[in-house]
Parts: sequence; structure tokens; C-alpha cells
Amino acid sequence: MPAQYLIDPENHVVRTTFSGVVTRRDVADYAARLRDDPAFSPRFFELITFEANPDIQLSYLDWRSLTDRDPFSDGSKRAFVARAGSALYGMIRMFQSARSDPYNIRVFETTDEAILWLSTPLGFAQAEGG
Repeated sequence: MPAQYLIDPENHVVRTTFSGVVTRRDVADYAARLRDDPAFSPRFFELITFEANPDIQLSYLDWRSLTDRDPFSDGSKRAFVARAGSALYGMIRMFQSARSDPYNIRVFETTDEAILWLSTPLGFAQAEGG
């Protein structure tokens, strides 16, 4: 499966990993599985990592069409881990621009940076530049 997740209810975080070829259908299926998981809450935050340079085959229109299937609430923070300047980074920025509130989506170079941001209140993160 291109999308795997682990729910950490104690920390209110979903740890998601994408690998291989990732299509619009894969992301939609992942969102449905997560939404139906009894351990999931839409108020959780999400840490997204990638294994071995996945091939993400989604266009801007795909990202826009998937926003109505997003299981997370508008106030949920999403932290992606990807190297700046990579094609993957560009895909994440496309996801971010397709969202109505880009302040709750950030891209980090390390998992530690992402976890630190997820643990910071959103209002403070916005005041600091998103």
C-alpha cells in the first residue's frame, strides 16, 4: 500500500508514510480508511514522511478535488518531511496551495523539526510566519 499510518492517540498525532507510486485513488482510499478508524479524531495533527523517493502522481486539480475528502479538521496541523528543492517538495507546496488555510501545513527537512512545530500551538506558529 502506498499510504500507511499509525495513530498516536496519546500525542494526538497520525504518523503517515507514503511510498512507491501514489495516485489520487491511493490518497482518497487512505483518507477513507483513516476517517473510518475508531482511534482517529479529525482534531489530530499529522506527520507525513516519505520512503525512498515516492512517485506522487497527483496534479493540482487532484489535490483540489481531494480537499473535500480530507479527514482532518481545518485546525489540524500537517507537517511534511521533505528536502527543500526536491520534486517532492514541489508536490507538497502544490498540496499546500490547494488548501484554503496554508498556515496549518508546513514542510520540514527533518522529522525532529516537524515534531517540534506540531507541538507548538497553531496561533504562535502563525505569528512566527506560518
